[in-house]
Formats: sequence, structure tokens, C-alpha cells
Amino acid sequence: MNSLVSISLAGATPVAAPAMQATDRRALEAYASWLHMERRLLCLELWPHMGSDAEKYVWADNAGYHWHFRGEGDWRDLPQPSTRAAAVLDLVGVDWKDRSYGNTSPRDNEERPALPAGWPETDPILTAIGNHKAAVAAYNALCVQQDRLEAEIPQEVRRSKYADEEMADTDDPRWIAFQNLLQSLSDAEVEAECQLANIAPTTLAGVIALLSYAVEVERDLGFREIYFDPDEPNQKMGRSWYYFVNRNLVETLKSIAA
Repeated sequence: MNSLVSISLAGATPVAAPAMQATDRRALEAYASWLHMERRLLCLELWPHMGSDAEKYVWADNAGYHWHFRGEGDWRDLPQPSTRAAAVLDLVGVDWKDRSYGNTSPRDNEERPALPAGWPETDPILTAIGNHKAAVAAYNALCVQQDRLEAEIPQEVRRSKYADEEMADTDDPRWIAFQNLLQSLSDAEVEAECQLANIAPTTLAGVIALLSYAVEVERDLGFREIYFDPDEPNQKMGRSWYYFVNRNLVETLKSIAA
């Protein structure tokens, strides 16, 4: 059972980044394109069973994920990507000065799209939806590996299940590691589902996005958890995900209609 807890979300305040150094724009655009394709291909190598969805998956428990926010200062005070674009391209052999590709992007006419409605605040439910999608994808990707492990590891040394309080000492270390990771990803998915029920949309677009996503989830396994509201100490029975979501949607729509 999960307790529903309130989380205050601070609105982001835009701060101007340091002025970009005088780097040839051709290098920056080539770098952006190269990074895009590099990541897509690398994700296919890492998680081939996920197909085209592999590039949507980001594993955050590594040094690379936090590198851009290292140290105690503001990330804007660190060297920005533009400062290393040409060096990385030169290192891997991308000829970003090749004239056969023209100059810079013809779409860059120095005009910029209008800021989203409500900027700098964005609807927090969109982030919650993205987090839940990522958590589900990570859990499902790991579950796919279970058949392979069961084929490789004899049944007598893979008796533990991640729901068990303790793993059997006699189990194969690979099986124990798999079950522990499965437990971790399952917990992350439950937490992400809880946040979907806990965070109220702030825009009509957010309401539509949440309802559309709920339909998408229900086509699969659906929302399986039940929740207790800490504001109702006498609550005896857990309530469904939809109870809390519907309660939030009523308040959101009242606010929009006001």
C-alpha cells in the first residue's frame, strides 16, 4: 500500500546562460546532429530488445548522467557544450567544414517560436507522465531478460523472488542481482504511478494529456496500486488511482473555468 504524499513544485525561473563563445555555428549544428544519431545508435546497441523505443530510455545511475551538473556551483558557470563541439567532432573525424553540406541550417532565420503558455511554469503533470513512461519502460525491459536467465540458471538456485523479504543464500548471484534490480525498478514504477495520482494538472492540455495517457495505460496492465490519503486518518480501505486523479481534475477544471 502506498501513502499519497504532497509534493510542492517550485516554478522554474529562467536565467540567461553565459554568452556562447565565438564557435563556428557549422560545428554546433553538426555536433547537435551527430549527438542525436550517436545516441540513437548507441541505445539500439544497449537495449536492442526495445527497438525504436530504446532511445527513449535513460539510465540515470551513472557518472555521465550527472556530469553536466557536477560541483557545488551553478551548471551555467561550467563550460557549455558549445565549447567542446568542434573538439569532439574533430576527434571522431566529422568534417564539419565540408562545404558540400552548405552553410548553416536554413531554418535558422533568427526568429524564435513563441514561449509556451504560462512560461516559465510548465504543467507538472507532463513531467509526471514522462517519468511514469520511463519507469514502465525500464521495468519491462528488465522483465524481458527473465526468460534468458531462467534458461541459463538451474531452478534449484533461483528460488528467490523480489517480493521475498530475504533472498536465499544458495541462489545464483546472477539471479539475486536480477531480483534486487527488479525490485528497485518496480518500486520506481510504483512511485511514478503515485506521483501521477498526486500531481494536479494546471492546464487544459495537461488534463487531456493525463486522460489520454490513462487510456493508453489501461490498454496494457492498467494502474494496479491502491492508495491511502494522509489527510484522511480514518480511511479504512485503500482507494484507486482514479479516485485521486478525478479529484485533482475537478479542481483543475474549476480553476480553468473560473
